[in-house]
Amino acid sequence: KIIFHYRSELPTGELITVYGRAYLPASPAKDLPVFALAPGTTGIGDQCAASLENPKVANWANYDSHMAMYASQGMVAVTTDYEGMRDPTRIHHYMVGELEGRAVLDSIRALKQLPQVQGRLNNSATFLGGYSQGGHAAFWADKIAASYAPGIKPLGVVGFGPVMSVSETLADVTHGANINWFGPYVLYSYQDYYQEALPVASIPQPRFADTLARDVPAHCIDTDLAFWGHVPAAVYTPQFIAAMSQNQLATAYPLLQKEMDENAVGSVSTTSAKLINQGA
Repeated sequence: KIIFHYRSELPTGELITVYGRAYLPASPAKDLPVFALAPGTTGIGDQCAASLENPKVANWANYDSHMAMYASQGMVAVTTDYEGMRDPTRIHHYMVGELEGRAVLDSIRALKQLPQVQGRLNNSATFLGGYSQGGHAAFWADKIAASYAPGIKPLGVVGFGPVMSVSETLADVTHGANINWFGPYVLYSYQDYYQEALPVASIPQPRFADTLARDVPAHCIDTDLAFWGHVPAAVYTPQFIAAMSQNQLATAYPLLQKEMDENAVGSVSTTSAKLINQGA
C-alpha cells in the first residue's frame, strides 16, 4: 500500500490537497490495468476520511481489504478521499458530483506519477467503480472525464448500489431505507457549497435544525445510524416527509430540488461499459 496526496482543481480554479492510496500486486508483472474504486459514505468531518479508517476501532467498510483484494487479482488499485476531507480550511461537500468525479480522476493522474508504478501500467485499461456515494463519484468521473481529464478514457464503470439520483435516494427513507442521515448530510453540504438559503427550519425536526452544522460533521458512518435513528418522522418534519412520499419536492422545496437535480448522474452518453449492481 502506498499513501500519497495530490492536487485537485475545483471548478473555481482553486487547487486543494486530497489524500489517496494505491495498492500494487506483489508480483513484478507489467501491463497492469488500473481500477479506481471510490469509497462509499464514511462521513463529512475530517476525522471520517476513508484514508483514516481503522477497522479494528471503527469499520466503515474495510476499504484496505477490498483494495488489497483487487491488487491480488492483478490490478493496480487506487482509492481516494473526497474534496474537503482532512482539510481544516473547508468542509467536504457531500453529493456534489463534479467535485467527487474530479477527485477520482485526479487520484488516477497522481497514481500514474508514482515511481513505484512506472513501466507497470496499461494506460489503455482504466476502470472506475464505487459503492453508494462512491458509485455516484465513479459515474460522475466517467461523465466529466472527456472534458476534465481527457488523458483518461475509462473502459468501464461499476456501481455497487450507486447513488444515481440524489433526490430519489433522499426519498428512499419513505420506502424503508435506513438512511435518515442522508438528508442532513445533503442539507449541510449544499447550504455551504451553493451559498443559498435552503429552508432548513422546515426540513429537519426542530431538535436537529439549530444544530445541523454541529451534528453532521461530528459523526462518521459507524455512529450515524445510532445518532439519527431508524424513524424518519423523528428526523424530518411531517411536511417534508409528505413532499418526499408524494414526489412533490420540486413544488414544495424548489431550490433544494434544483440543487439535487444538478448532481444527478443524468444521461450523458459515454463510451465506457456500465455495470450497476443494485438490490438485496
